[in-house]
Amino acid sequence: MELNTNQTMQHLFYFTLFTLIYTCSAFNDGQQSVTRSFSKNYTIPSETGVTASNLLLSALDNETVNDAFHYAICKQLDSEFACNITLETWPFAHGTFRSDCADFKINLPENNNSALYLTTIRSGSNKILLNAFTFFGEDGNRLKYEFTLIDMSKCTSIQHFIMDTKMVDSESPKLVNVHKNALEVGYANEKQCDGKPSCKITYDYEGKKIGETEPFNLKHLQFDSSSKAVLPVNYQKPGKGYYIIERDFAHSLYAVSYVDSSGEGKRQISNWSPDNIQYAAISCAHELYTHCHKNENEDRTVHCAQYDTVKLRMNITIETLNTVVWLAVRDLSGGGFVLATGSCTSTDEDIIEDLYSCKEFRIQRFSEDGQRYKALDIDELEFSIQHTPRQLQVMISENDNDEFCIFLASRNRLKDNNNGYYSFNKWCVPRKYTSVRD
Repeated sequence: MELNTNQTMQHLFYFTLFTLIYTCSAFNDGQQSVTRSFSKNYTIPSETGVTASNLLLSALDNETVNDAFHYAICKQLDSEFACNITLETWPFAHGTFRSDCADFKINLPENNNSALYLTTIRSGSNKILLNAFTFFGEDGNRLKYEFTLIDMSKCTSIQHFIMDTKMVDSESPKLVNVHKNALEVGYANEKQCDGKPSCKITYDYEGKKIGETEPFNLKHLQFDSSSKAVLPVNYQKPGKGYYIIERDFAHSLYAVSYVDSSGEGKRQISNWSPDNIQYAAISCAHELYTHCHKNENEDRTVHCAQYDTVKLRMNITIETLNTVVWLAVRDLSGGGFVLATGSCTSTDEDIIEDLYSCKEFRIQRFSEDGQRYKALDIDELEFSIQHTPRQLQVMISENDNDEFCIFLASRNRLKDNNNGYYSFNKWCVPRKYTSVRD
């Protein structure tokens, strides 16, 4: 299957955005930082037939223990993918709790010219939601989603949902949305909906139904495009409505809208034409939505816009000290955000090809009215990425120790044996150092 440039960009946009959707709000953790930083590097042997792999960093939510790192590696068989899933948590620098679940199956679409992407979503201490989505068909525009809720302590499947953007089967879900302690599933058939044309059913992470079946308008929310994303306004609690993010690559449009918890009352908050975006980051914490990006022709400039469910609250342009190679953003309670940007330089390394060394980053806070606090530059980071920053994931969290913590994870390949080389790094900064007025 050959994809044109626009289709490839759509796939990259959706994969990046989808990965962020279900993690951008999950980092309000209560972990205690014993040290300022923590890092871990390890190698995963390469195996013949591995067609897709993804790692996702995660901080535990409302617990006093540590960080977690989870990833899935899949092999393509004749009619399915077989995936091995690993979850690691670290009680201290040289101690690891590891859970492995092998041979989870993902069925292939009707042809094998499919591109598989994976995200793994952490909930609680031992639950993983594996989301596998494939682009397939002659034009590469058809999508299929499989959601599998896995109990890592037993390696058993609790729930399984399949969605297809052009699926004829009306009993299949049209929307699966993730909250901290619940899954919202939207259907569009009377059998599932107790006689109603469409509805929403909420499940806990044990697979049990919560409450009653609710009427639900899926017109604006169902996944019908690779350039559309649905984010819950409140990750902690369902019922606050949804942000809808839509990207039209053909006409260079980017739209942000809101619908209420019943799927009604779509209200467009913003509709703008972006330039050629190179890197982007989003946050959807504290019932806000923030989008920051760097354009290809602007090495040291970042553009950020923050929204609530009614209006655009802030739209600012930020000049940085060094060339921006990665960025991350975190909404703040009451408005405003904290932005982290980093730069990396190419390095000669015999072990890993096309290696870039990332040794510094900047963190800066912006108030709800757009006023800037002093930027804090940190030059003691030791982190490496391969090829491009698309292999790098960065998140910002807040914790009970009044700190902002920056998490970085990357997946590289060793030159001599093609083994996977995975890196994780956490760096915590006391909030007071980001609250100095400029």
